[in-house]
Amino acid sequence: GIDILDNLTSGGLSYGRYTLMYGEGSVGKTFLMQKLIANAQKLGKTILYICIDKTFEPDWWEVVGVDTKNLIVAVPDTGEQAWQLAHDVMTMDPPFDLVIMDSIDAIVPTVVAEATMEEASYGTQQAKLNASGFRKAQVFNKNTVFVCLNHVREGLGKWASKSIPGGKVQEDFASLMLYV
Repeated sequence: GIDILDNLTSGGLSYGRYTLMYGEGSVGKTFLMQKLIANAQKLGKTILYICIDKTFEPDWWEVVGVDTKNLIVAVPDTGEQAWQLAHDVMTMDPPFDLVIMDSIDAIVPTVVAEATMEEASYGTQQAKLNASGFRKAQVFNKNTVFVCLNHVREGLGKWASKSIPGGKVQEDFASLMLYV
């Protein structure tokens, strides 16, 4: 229901597919996602917003056009909870129409959350958890538009390049990657 997005994608985001929406900070990823939710609500779609980074501000979302009273918002404590929620609503009968995870780089696996600072190997554990989550989503997602948001990060060092945190698997499984 967003004309320019529908035109660019030849009809909009696809059911049974995963879309990665990513970009630099403060470029409009959240705004575009809010518009996506508002338009889906106008069409009577069932939506789950998984707020991993814990930044949901209902008053601002209302200004943008989202009916927050009719939006299911989950704020999981761990990455495993986030992935389980996504899986559960994709396999319900009927499944949710739209699931949004915001954002992949904020996923914290339980093993990392419970480890000491010296023990935690965040990147490796996060990538493993996301690999499992995306594989399961590919198998079980038949009738849901699944969108994940992520950020572009600058690497360290003289020859560092920009990358998308959370593991390469998110790019491998994406049917559509929207760079905002």
